[in-house]
Amino acid sequence: MNEFVDFKKRGVELGGGFKNLVDVLQAASVKSPVTACNPGEGLSQVERYVTRFLLSAAEFRLLSISDLQHQVTIFVECRSGVLDAVVIFRIANTLVEQTVREVFSDAGLASLWETVIDVRRLVKYPLPSTASQITDLFVRLMRKIADSPEHIRLHFRYHEKKS
Repeated sequence: MNEFVDFKKRGVELGGGFKNLVDVLQAASVKSPVTACNPGEGLSQVERYVTRFLLSAAEFRLLSISDLQHQVTIFVECRSGVLDAVVIFRIANTLVEQTVREVFSDAGLASLWETVIDVRRLVKYPLPSTASQITDLFVRLMRKIADSPEHIRLHFRYHEKKS
């Protein structure tokens, strides 16, 4: 008989905290990633996605927002409590680049780093801490970039992985 195993409590093949296979299966279903993808929604949905993102208790979460013409894509990430955004746009589109820099600068946010990959520039910015400030920032950016601000359609993608 092994002195380190108490067969009355649980089998040796289950991890700590699990008493039976049902506990293991339930834990596995909780840890599975959640992904939502919704193309063609408008500016009125930005706050809903940002709020969902901020209220999530998931260890890792990612939100992307892009216009349907793919002039600009914003990736919002929270990893270990650090909130930031990476804004991606084509290098050749100097008007979009100028607009991105202007909107973030007007909000008092300076870039943390930037790089070029192929024909796109990636610029990382810190974000304000409230949903309303982030929403306002993203809505102002998308309105300034859009050809027709009153009919902006956006593509949202939300992903989270619980710990």
